[in-house]
Amino acid sequence: MDNVIQLEKDPLIDWDLRLLDNPTSKHTPETKIAVMTNYFVTGSLLKASIACGVDYGLVKDWHTRSAWWETEYNKIVMAKQAELDSHFTDILHTCMNSLKDRVVNGDSVLDKNNEIVQLPMKGKDLAVVGAIVFDKRQLLRGNATRISGSTATLNDLEEKFKQFSDKLTKKD
Repeated sequence: MDNVIQLEKDPLIDWDLRLLDNPTSKHTPETKIAVMTNYFVTGSLLKASIACGVDYGLVKDWHTRSAWWETEYNKIVMAKQAELDSHFTDILHTCMNSLKDRVVNGDSVLDKNNEIVQLPMKGKDLAVVGAIVFDKRQLLRGNATRISGSTATLNDLEEKFKQFSDKLTKKD
């Protein structure tokens, strides 16, 4: 089981090991968790069974018939998604720190003497970076990134309100 993909220990996952523990089974709850984790990562019951050294027929049976599979598998999905989100966030922070350094200090380039010098970013590049960062920040805040619609739509609404108002005043 050297090539078994393990789920990182997460104290937020509430494993109900009683569901996974079966006194008549030779497989521990940890083995069942490893099978489900490998299935999530590979998308294959066969690959998961091979990686964990559990009979494929038994893994297929767990997947299709066991009462615990769906509940416990969903916990793995949530944990793996949180793990992946954490990695993406780390990469994003690294990228943003590097981007900030480039905006402030410029790009490192070799001059004609083969020495590294800082070359300020060009205005066009700064404008593109600024626009993209601004749009992404607006999206994160839930604010608009563009204006859609037209004044014609507002004029149409105004006209309809006037017609409605005229109908109301005629009834009085």
